[in-house]
Amino acid sequence: EAPFPRTELIKDNWIVEGHQGMGEPGVEISSNHEQGVQILNCDGLNNLTPITIEGNTKRLEIENCKHIRVVVEAVLFGICVINCQDVLIVAGGELPDVEVKSCNAVAFLVCHKLVDGKFSVKDSGGIMISTVDRGENPVMLPEHILAANNLVSAEVPAYFVTTSAGKVWTSQVTAHPSLEHQ
Repeated sequence: EAPFPRTELIKDNWIVEGHQGMGEPGVEISSNHEQGVQILNCDGLNNLTPITIEGNTKRLEIENCKHIRVVVEAVLFGICVINCQDVLIVAGGELPDVEVKSCNAVAFLVCHKLVDGKFSVKDSGGIMISTVDRGENPVMLPEHILAANNLVSAEVPAYFVTTSAGKVWTSQVTAHPSLEHQ
């Protein structure tokens, strides 16, 4: 195994691991549609260290990271974010299924016309999705999204409460789990 920090291609998977407090330009890799990218244990130390992925990547996994900004040209089959805090993900191209688990303050900047999958959030809070209209652009690259001034943002609800009234079940968004018992 390579010593930390490391950025290396192992078989069909890029590993970006252990980077701490890097400023600009951060970490840059070139991926292709047959390669996945795993970003592990990186901490920008309150600086939103940039990690840039050029090209189409098969899958993006981000785990145990803090204070990073991931800019990815396109993800083909899914994004998974686990146990992260203060992470910004800017995704150009189509956005497939996204899974967020045990995270706090994770934001996504995407083009709403290119969101193609489901968004799943579990045991997380402060998850934001900001979208931009691509207008007449046939392709939406991350730099177009970052330069946009027409962003629309929404926070993903952290909790749902499902109740029963006779044979009717209803679900309601709540801001805090303590509201379950009201």
